[in-house]
Amino acid sequence: MGQRPALTTVCRTFMTRVQSSADLYGAVEQFARGTWHSITGWETLYPGHARRIVALAFMNLVVSWEDFIEGCFVRYLTGSESPSGWAPKLRLSACKNLDHAYALIAGTTNFDISKQYLNWSSWPEVESRAEVFFVGGRPFTRLSDLQKQRLKDSQIIRNRVAHSSTKCREEFKRVAKQFRGLSGSQKLPKGIDVGQVLLDKSGRGFGSTTNESLFMRYANLFCELSQVIAPST
Repeated sequence: MGQRPALTTVCRTFMTRVQSSADLYGAVEQFARGTWHSITGWETLYPGHARRIVALAFMNLVVSWEDFIEGCFVRYLTGSESPSGWAPKLRLSACKNLDHAYALIAGTTNFDISKQYLNWSSWPEVESRAEVFFVGGRPFTRLSDLQKQRLKDSQIIRNRVAHSSTKCREEFKRVAKQFRGLSGSQKLPKGIDVGQVLLDKSGRGFGSTTNESLFMRYANLFCELSQVIAPST
Protein backbone atom coordinates (compact mmCIF):
# COMPACT_ATOMS: atom_id res chain seq x y z
CA MET A 1 0.00 0.00 0.00
CA GLY A 2 1.21 3.52 -0.79
CA GLN A 3 1.47 6.40 1.63
CA ARG A 4 -1.70 6.82 3.68
CA PRO A 5 -3.65 10.07 3.15
CA ALA A 6 -2.84 12.42 6.04
CA LEU A 7 -5.44 13.86 8.39
CA THR A 8 -3.22 16.84 9.18
CA THR A 9 -4.37 18.77 6.13
CA VAL A 10 -8.02 17.96 6.84
CA CYS A 11 -7.68 19.26 10.41
CA ARG A 12 -5.75 22.37 9.37
CA THR A 13 -8.27 23.20 6.63
CA PHE A 14 -11.14 22.77 9.06
CA MET A 15 -9.64 25.11 11.64
CA THR A 16 -8.89 27.68 8.94
CA ARG A 17 -12.50 27.60 7.76
CA VAL A 18 -13.84 27.89 11.30
CA GLN A 19 -11.59 30.87 11.93
CA SER A 20 -12.69 32.44 8.65
CA SER A 21 -16.35 32.09 9.63
CA ALA A 22 -15.63 33.49 13.09
CA ASP A 23 -13.73 36.43 11.57
CA LEU A 24 -16.63 37.21 9.24
CA TYR A 25 -19.00 37.08 12.19
CA GLY A 26 -16.74 39.38 14.19
CA ALA A 27 -16.57 41.85 11.33
CA VAL A 28 -20.34 42.31 11.13
CA GLU A 29 -21.52 41.58 14.68
CA GLN A 30 -21.60 45.24 15.70
CA PHE A 31 -23.70 46.17 12.68
CA ALA A 32 -25.97 43.12 13.12
CA ARG A 33 -26.78 44.23 16.67
CA GLY A 34 -27.63 47.68 15.33
CA THR A 35 -25.41 50.68 15.95
CA TRP A 36 -26.84 54.18 15.94
CA HIS A 37 -25.09 54.91 12.65
CA SER A 38 -26.33 51.72 10.97
CA ILE A 39 -29.89 52.16 12.17
CA THR A 40 -30.06 55.78 11.07
CA GLY A 41 -28.50 55.02 7.70
CA TRP A 42 -25.09 56.61 8.22
CA GLU A 43 -23.48 53.18 7.76
CA THR A 44 -23.99 51.32 4.47
CA LEU A 45 -24.36 47.95 6.21
CA TYR A 46 -27.83 47.85 7.73
CA PRO A 47 -28.60 45.50 10.69
CA GLY A 48 -30.81 43.25 8.58
CA HIS A 49 -28.09 42.87 5.95
CA ALA A 50 -25.47 42.17 8.60
CA ARG A 51 -27.65 39.50 10.19
CA ARG A 52 -27.91 37.76 6.83
CA ILE A 53 -24.11 37.68 6.69
CA VAL A 54 -24.08 36.17 10.20
CA ALA A 55 -26.49 33.48 9.01
CA LEU A 56 -24.39 32.72 5.93
CA ALA A 57 -21.23 32.54 8.06
CA PHE A 58 -22.98 30.01 10.27
CA MET A 59 -24.00 27.92 7.27
CA ASN A 60 -20.37 27.84 6.20
CA LEU A 61 -19.43 26.77 9.73
CA VAL A 62 -21.78 23.79 9.59
CA VAL A 63 -20.67 22.79 6.09
CA SER A 64 -17.05 22.95 7.23
CA TRP A 65 -17.88 20.53 10.04
CA GLU A 66 -19.52 18.08 7.62
CA ASP A 67 -16.52 18.25 5.26
CA PHE A 68 -14.22 17.63 8.23
CA ILE A 69 -16.18 14.54 9.29
CA GLU A 70 -16.12 13.15 5.75
CA GLY A 71 -12.41 13.84 5.40
CA CYS A 72 -11.59 12.08 8.68
CA PHE A 73 -13.90 9.14 8.06
CA VAL A 74 -12.53 8.17 4.66
CA ARG A 75 -8.93 8.65 5.76
CA TYR A 76 -9.39 6.52 8.84
CA LEU A 77 -10.64 3.79 6.49
CA THR A 78 -7.26 3.87 4.72
CA GLY A 79 -5.47 3.36 8.04
CA SER A 80 -4.51 7.00 8.57
CA GLU A 81 -3.80 8.39 12.02
CA SER A 82 -4.91 11.61 13.68
CA PRO A 83 -2.26 14.32 14.28
CA SER A 84 -1.59 12.79 17.72
CA GLY A 85 -0.96 9.37 16.20
CA TRP A 86 -4.30 7.84 17.24
CA ALA A 87 -6.28 5.67 14.85
CA PRO A 88 -9.51 3.71 15.22
CA LYS A 89 -9.50 -0.09 15.00
CA LEU A 90 -10.83 -1.19 11.66
CA ARG A 91 -13.31 -4.04 11.38
CA LEU A 92 -12.03 -4.73 7.87
CA SER A 93 -8.65 -4.43 6.21
CA ALA A 94 -7.53 -0.88 5.44
CA CYS A 95 -8.61 0.52 2.10
CA LYS A 96 -5.81 0.95 -0.44
CA ASN A 97 -6.72 4.60 -1.22
CA LEU A 98 -9.46 7.22 -0.87
CA ASP A 99 -11.33 6.02 -3.96
CA HIS A 100 -11.48 2.56 -2.42
CA ALA A 101 -12.76 4.05 0.86
CA TYR A 102 -15.52 5.99 -0.89
CA ALA A 103 -16.55 2.92 -2.89
CA LEU A 104 -16.74 0.89 0.33
CA ILE A 105 -18.92 3.46 2.09
CA ALA A 106 -21.19 3.87 -0.94
CA GLY A 107 -21.38 0.11 -1.51
CA THR A 108 -20.61 0.45 -5.21
CA THR A 109 -17.49 0.38 -7.37
CA ASN A 110 -18.98 3.10 -9.58
CA PHE A 111 -19.04 5.83 -6.94
CA ASP A 112 -17.60 9.12 -8.26
CA ILE A 113 -16.95 11.73 -5.56
CA SER A 114 -16.89 14.48 -8.20
CA LYS A 115 -20.46 13.67 -9.25
CA GLN A 116 -22.07 11.90 -6.29
CA TYR A 117 -22.67 12.81 -2.68
CA LEU A 118 -22.58 11.05 0.69
CA ASN A 119 -24.65 12.50 3.51
CA TRP A 120 -22.78 13.54 6.69
CA SER A 121 -25.38 15.92 8.14
CA SER A 122 -27.30 13.36 10.25
CA TRP A 123 -25.21 12.30 13.23
CA PRO A 124 -27.24 9.12 13.87
CA GLU A 125 -26.41 8.10 10.29
CA VAL A 126 -22.73 8.92 10.85
CA GLU A 127 -22.71 6.79 14.01
CA SER A 128 -24.49 3.91 12.27
CA ARG A 129 -22.03 4.04 9.38
CA ALA A 130 -19.07 4.19 11.77
CA GLU A 131 -20.25 1.10 13.64
CA VAL A 132 -20.04 -0.84 10.38
CA PHE A 133 -16.40 0.00 9.72
CA PHE A 134 -14.80 0.84 13.10
CA VAL A 135 -14.73 -1.19 16.31
CA GLY A 136 -17.34 0.36 18.60
CA GLY A 137 -17.91 3.05 15.97
CA ARG A 138 -15.12 5.05 17.58
CA PRO A 139 -14.35 7.93 17.52
CA PHE A 140 -17.70 8.90 16.01
CA THR A 141 -19.68 7.35 18.87
CA ARG A 142 -17.85 9.32 21.55
CA LEU A 143 -20.07 12.40 21.54
CA SER A 144 -22.34 13.09 24.50
CA ASP A 145 -26.12 13.26 24.14
CA LEU A 146 -25.98 17.02 24.66
CA GLN A 147 -23.35 17.45 21.95
CA LYS A 148 -25.38 15.34 19.54
CA GLN A 149 -28.48 17.41 20.25
CA ARG A 150 -26.60 20.62 19.54
CA LEU A 151 -25.40 19.15 16.24
CA LYS A 152 -28.99 18.32 15.34
CA ASP A 153 -30.04 21.87 16.21
CA SER A 154 -27.23 23.31 14.09
CA GLN A 155 -28.60 21.44 11.08
CA ILE A 156 -32.05 22.90 11.67
CA ILE A 157 -30.62 26.43 11.88
CA ARG A 158 -28.50 25.84 8.78
CA ASN A 159 -31.51 24.48 6.86
CA ARG A 160 -33.49 27.61 7.67
CA VAL A 161 -30.72 29.70 6.10
CA ALA A 162 -30.86 27.63 2.93
CA HIS A 163 -34.60 26.92 2.68
CA SER A 164 -37.90 28.66 3.33
CA SER A 165 -40.20 25.63 3.35
CA THR A 166 -42.87 25.36 6.03
CA LYS A 167 -41.03 22.41 7.58
CA CYS A 168 -37.77 24.39 7.85
CA ARG A 169 -39.55 27.42 9.30
CA GLU A 170 -41.42 25.41 11.93
CA GLU A 171 -38.34 23.45 13.01
CA PHE A 172 -36.35 26.66 13.24
CA LYS A 173 -39.04 28.28 15.40
CA ARG A 174 -38.90 25.32 17.79
CA VAL A 175 -35.12 25.51 18.12
CA ALA A 176 -35.14 29.31 18.42
CA LYS A 177 -37.69 29.10 21.26
CA GLN A 178 -35.56 26.49 22.95
CA PHE A 179 -32.45 28.68 22.89
CA ARG A 180 -34.47 31.66 24.09
CA GLY A 181 -36.03 29.74 26.97
CA LEU A 182 -39.59 30.02 25.68
CA SER A 183 -42.22 27.39 26.43
CA GLY A 184 -44.30 25.70 23.77
CA SER A 185 -47.17 28.15 24.19
CA GLN A 186 -44.99 31.26 24.10
CA LYS A 187 -44.32 33.02 20.83
CA LEU A 188 -41.12 34.32 19.32
CA PRO A 189 -40.81 38.04 18.60
CA LYS A 190 -42.48 38.79 15.28
CA GLY A 191 -40.13 38.59 12.31
CA ILE A 192 -37.19 37.08 14.20
CA ASP A 193 -34.53 35.79 11.83
CA VAL A 194 -31.61 33.37 12.00
CA GLY A 195 -29.08 36.14 12.56
CA GLN A 196 -30.93 37.41 15.64
CA VAL A 197 -30.98 33.93 17.15
CA LEU A 198 -27.25 33.46 16.50
CA LEU A 199 -26.49 36.78 18.20
CA ASP A 200 -28.21 35.67 21.43
CA LYS A 201 -25.91 35.52 24.47
CA SER A 202 -28.15 33.73 26.95
CA GLY A 203 -26.02 30.57 26.79
CA ARG A 204 -29.00 28.23 27.05
CA GLY A 205 -28.35 24.72 25.82
CA PHE A 206 -24.58 24.76 26.26
CA GLY A 207 -24.19 24.56 30.03
CA SER A 208 -21.81 27.52 30.03
CA THR A 209 -21.94 30.91 31.70
CA THR A 210 -19.44 32.67 29.44
CA ASN A 211 -20.76 35.78 27.70
CA GLU A 212 -20.63 34.48 24.13
CA SER A 213 -23.13 34.55 21.32
CA LEU A 214 -24.77 31.37 20.09
CA PHE A 215 -22.68 31.68 16.92
CA MET A 216 -19.40 31.64 18.86
CA ARG A 217 -20.61 28.86 21.16
CA TYR A 218 -21.13 26.75 18.07
CA ALA A 219 -17.75 27.71 16.63
CA ASN A 220 -16.12 26.62 19.89
CA LEU A 221 -18.21 23.45 20.02
CA PHE A 222 -17.10 22.38 16.55
CA CYS A 223 -13.46 22.97 17.51
CA GLU A 224 -13.95 20.96 20.70
CA LEU A 225 -15.59 18.08 18.83
CA SER A 226 -12.84 18.06 16.21
CA GLN A 227 -10.46 17.02 19.00
CA VAL A 228 -12.73 14.09 19.82
CA ILE A 229 -12.77 12.95 16.20
CA ALA A 230 -9.13 13.66 15.32
CA PRO A 231 -7.12 14.38 18.49
CA SER A 232 -3.96 16.42 18.07
CA THR A 233 -2.47 15.62 21.50
